[in-house]
Amino acid sequence: MSKPINLTTLKITNAVGFQIGWFVCVLMSNIYSLTTTLVLAFSHLLFLKLCLNTFSLRKEICWLASILVLGYCTEYVFFTLAILYVNTSTPDDIMLFNVPAWIVYLWLLFATALRTSLSFLFNKNWLAYLLTAIMAPASYLAGSRLNTHVDIGDPIA
Repeated sequence: MSKPINLTTLKITNAVGFQIGWFVCVLMSNIYSLTTTLVLAFSHLLFLKLCLNTFSLRKEICWLASILVLGYCTEYVFFTLAILYVNTSTPDDIMLFNVPAWIVYLWLLFATALRTSLSFLFNKNWLAYLLTAIMAPASYLAGSRLNTHVDIGDPIA
């Protein structure tokens, strides 16, 4: 029987996978984003199965689905209020009721990172708030600079 993957390897692999997925989603914004996201999400589930003795597939899928729905709702509000907007569109852009699909895929990747590589934040509320206040806007700003299809509305607060 093979030795299970240790938790540190899982966290590092997840962090690297999240970053790769983020760049693919932001730069490609089409079917490559969906493929990459699905591969990374299934890999995440497989690594959890190999790493954790008490892994519950149903519980993890519920977690991923809830963050995905919450993320979609957040993005829907952002696009409806023109906090974010689509400035150009191509035929291969997939839209989910006014929201580019690749942004929703990012939420699925983020959900995998929350339970693994970012799990240390669950015990440190002050650090979670601080990093969220800095990294979330930085992620949106970087994404809008790298992706030519989506932009941040003016004024940028």
